[in-house]
Amino acid sequence: MASVHPFSTPVEAVAAARALLRESRPDAAVALLDRQRLAWRRSPELAATRAIARFQLLAPPLEPSSSRTLSPAAQRELAAMEPVLTRHGNTRPDDALAALTLGRLRMVLGSLDAAASAFEAAGQADPRDPTAWNDRAMVLVALHRLPEAERSLILATERSGRDPEPWNNLGAVRLARGDARSAVEAFQRACELSPSTPRLRSDLGAAQLAAGSPRDAVASFEAAAAAAPDDPVVLGNLGYALSLSDRPDEALATLRRAAAMPGRTATIEDNLGLVLLRRGDRAGARAAFERAVALAPEDPRARAHLASMGER
Repeated sequence: MASVHPFSTPVEAVAAARALLRESRPDAAVALLDRQRLAWRRSPELAATRAIARFQLLAPPLEPSSSRTLSPAAQRELAAMEPVLTRHGNTRPDDALAALTLGRLRMVLGSLDAAASAFEAAGQADPRDPTAWNDRAMVLVALHRLPEAERSLILATERSGRDPEPWNNLGAVRLARGDARSAVEAFQRACELSPSTPRLRSDLGAAQLAAGSPRDAVASFEAAAAAAPDDPVVLGNLGYALSLSDRPDEALATLRRAAAMPGRTATIEDNLGLVLLRRGDRAGARAAFERAVALAPEDPRARAHLASMGER
């Protein structure tokens, strides 16, 4: 019968488990580590590697404080991982995967400042990998530290190769900072890296609108709509851009199509109301504004437009 302990040292067991993690097999990594001698399982290296594998298996949403959406048992397990990975990081600052996992764990637990520090350590441990700098930026955005988030994303884009996501995130941060023209440049780079992704084209169109280039935005939204013809938000954005480009008939037809689709939004109905109002169709505009308010009763824009119509 084959031995369940085929390794000579805990270091060999950890190396085998890390190889399984690189193959995206965290379940196999956990099973391998749990078969090792009890004394080995007390090894800080082995315990940290098991925590990494268990975190990947739990797969919590990588969003601030998302642990609240998990079961109490999962929350307790995540909380127990934090000191294990922290102690490991204090002795092995060169372990980029452990530092990245610690950053994500802290983000999920809601310890955002500590998460940013762990992501920075992960980025320094593996200067070639953009992931830690990209994740750090997302935490900094949640902390409303946009200038730092932009600097972190610049580091991510310098390491990203052909990954469009850091460029797209950089565009979003620059747009949030009010720098629409620089945002357009970042979104354009993301689209160059992934020309057929409708979300990237749509984000570029939004930045072009903010930069005062509605005709360029029309082209971006048209490309996004061609790739995602059943997405009412993309069609609604296209209709809005058409309305700003002096193409009212096309704008009206596009917004009506978007408003008839499942998943329509208050913004679509509100923009449809504005186009109808410009065409002198007050009854149609009022009805669209009423639908917008019904979809989003707290939306101040839709409520203001409906109020501007006066009493019947």
